[in-house]
Amino acid sequence: MKIAKNLTHFKGDLFEHLACIILFMKGYKILKRNFKILSAAQIDILALKNDVISIVEVKFRKKMENSLIAISYSQANRLKTSRIQIAKKYKKQVVIDAIFFSLDKPYCLHKKNIF
Repeated sequence: MKIAKNLTHFKGDLFEHLACIILFMKGYKILKRNFKILSAAQIDILALKNDVISIVEVKFRKKMENSLIAISYSQANRLKTSRIQIAKKYKKQVVIDAIFFSLDKPYCLHKKNIF
């Protein structure tokens, strides 16, 4: 059980790192990674481009169709609440993006302003 948990954590870190590289190549500045804004909400990546802050959720599934639906209703609500808190803290426009990874084509999709 511990090995499976460590492997899941490793895969999460790997794809979050890849997402940071993709964002950097698109002109984003990475502000923070893996931090809690509220007691129950963890933000994968906080990035800045053109004076707009992006909360970026990273998802990996074997099939892209599963990756695209991997953000649950409750997780979406936590992200929306986090957006309000981050906007208050940074005094900037905040959007919620997602980067989806899969083993089938397309291997990576960056969806902007998903909520």
